[in-house]
Amino acid sequence: MFGTLDQQVIPRIIDGRDLFEAREQRSKSYSWTVFLTSNIIVEVLWQTLATVLVFITWYYPTGLWRNGDPTFSTENRGALSFVSIWLFCLWIITFSQAVGVGIQHAESAIQLATLLFWFSLVFCG
Repeated sequence: MFGTLDQQVIPRIIDGRDLFEAREQRSKSYSWTVFLTSNIIVEVLWQTLATVLVFITWYYPTGLWRNGDPTFSTENRGALSFVSIWLFCLWIITFSQAVGVGIQHAESAIQLATLLFWFSLVFCG
């Protein structure tokens, strides 16, 4: 999931950053903080929709909803799974945007973000 979202987020944030630096920053239409916040808010909405689709296509077909017990109910396990997937998607987009705003070329940013993602997996975050 990281590679797919990474390749979609980074080129768009780099194009937006270039446009911001060429036009909005010089005219002082809005600040860098507003630019980054608006990008994150838009991505949160899209990632929430993607999380719903991923959760439905993963949680129910695998039969995890049937394995409840009295101490950890099915609803609690489903909610925890959904929130975990949602937070992972939000981490992907914010991490990708952080790498994307610091590097000029999208291809290099994608490769660096993927390398750093693999490092986070190898070294447990």
